[in-house]
Amino acid sequence: HDSRVDAVMIALSSQPEREYFGDCHLEDWQAAGLVQPTKAKGVIATIICTDIARQLGSLSSRDFARVQGSVQEIVGL
Repeated sequence: HDSRVDAVMIALSSQPEREYFGDCHLEDWQAAGLVQPTKAKGVIATIICTDIARQLGSLSSRDFARVQGSVQEIVGL
């Protein structure tokens, strides 16, 4: 997506109270640079790349694969 002005984002949350379709708990949240247990929410959005202030961390390949599976489930692939 280097040629695009927008980026696809998945919302994150550290609030475990409610579970919704498409939510995916990150197993390696500490290695990702997050400060507390986190889930990738089943919320997909696009934002303008210039609105991205900084990168907080990076998902492990294991968590990235799990989030990919969750996104496929959300969009029905």
